[in-house]
Formats: sequence, C-alpha cells, structure tokens
Amino acid sequence: MSGDIDYSAIISRYADADEKLFMSVDEALVLSRELAERVRQSGFRPEKIIGVANGALLPATVVAESLDLPLEMVRVRRKGSTIKKRLAKFGLVRSVVSFLYKLPLTRPLLRFVMDRFSQLDTTNQDEKNRDDKTGHVLIVDDAIESGQTIQHIITGHLSGQTTRVHVAVLSWSVNYADKKAEINPDSFISKRIHHYPWSQNSPHLETYHRWLRDHELEEWA
Repeated sequence: MSGDIDYSAIISRYADADEKLFMSVDEALVLSRELAERVRQSGFRPEKIIGVANGALLPATVVAESLDLPLEMVRVRRKGSTIKKRLAKFGLVRSVVSFLYKLPLTRPLLRFVMDRFSQLDTTNQDEKNRDDKTGHVLIVDDAIESGQTIQHIITGHLSGQTTRVHVAVLSWSVNYADKKAEINPDSFISKRIHHYPWSQNSPHLETYHRWLRDHELEEWA
C-alpha cells in the first residue's frame, strides 16, 4: 500500500456513501484496519477470530493481524455465489448482468433470482471442527445481507460454551428485502453493500488475487 493514501478520506467516503462503490484493494485494507480499531474501541476482548471464506479472507486476515489474534477461516457461502463466479468466466454475460442490475426495473427480478439460490453451502470439515471451548469470539465477514451466514456460524460452528460473540463487518444492509435472520453487526464501517475487490465484477479482482498470492491465501473454489 502506498504511503500517500488519505486514510480519513477513505473511511469517510464509505461511512457516508449513499451509492454502491467499487472498492479497491488499498481501500479494503484501510477499512479492515479501521474495523479492527472499532472492535478495539468497543471494549470487546476476543480470544480468537472466525473469518468467513471467501468474502472475509482479506478483512479477517487484516483484523487478526491488527489485533494480534489467532484466525480460523470457516467455509460458508450462499450457493448463488458460485453461480456468480461461473458467470464471471464469460465477460459478455457478466457485463450484461451488471448492466441489468443497475436498472431499477430489472434489479428486483435479478435479486429475486439470486435469492432463490440463498441456501447455504458449507463443508463437512467445518462441522467436524466445531468449536467447543472458545469463550469470546469475533466473527468477521465482508457484509451482512440476509444474516444467514452469521447465524449458521453461531448455531452450527460455535457451541453453547461460547460466552460472547461480537460480529464485525465492512458493511451491512438495514433494508435487505429478504432478510432471514435478525443479525446486526456490533462493529461496521458502512450501511451500504459495496462492490468489493473480491467481487466477480470488480475491476480490482486481479490485484486482489495478487494480494492473496502474496499472503499465501487461497479462495474456496
């Protein structure tokens, strides 16, 4: 990350955003460090961090480094996300879908279609690694939309012995049309969902993949 980045301007831009922005890798790094600082200022003292793959690979890694805490990545995602990833291989299709999503008349239909694929996809290994001992846990994800992912981690991965959970995300939507779980973040940056550098329609996707390689991280295929 270059040294001439205006940290305060980046944080303010996303905190005050009233439209969906294309977030760069440098901006994601700044916002992830700010997220860690907000967790610290909250007074919550986690013993470990659980990050949600794939969306939280970068944020969770940065937060864990900033707070000097152990990190465990859990593989949970909506099955619709795999469809988006496959569409990304076809540039024209991706461009058409992105264009249609920007139109007020077609956006609800596209969202409806994607929500039909909102069933969660997990791995058996994650269930085998169910945590039976941890006291205070910090869950980090890029965003909260339906709330299903966080709810699944709390009920399916953490045991009753977990005494307290703190949820930290870069952004969340208070007006999500198909919210399935009443999960609100304890720490966050923005109340608007954005295009992250790991989004399949992001112009920063290759830079993000380079960041992953530099940090010896791999996405869940």
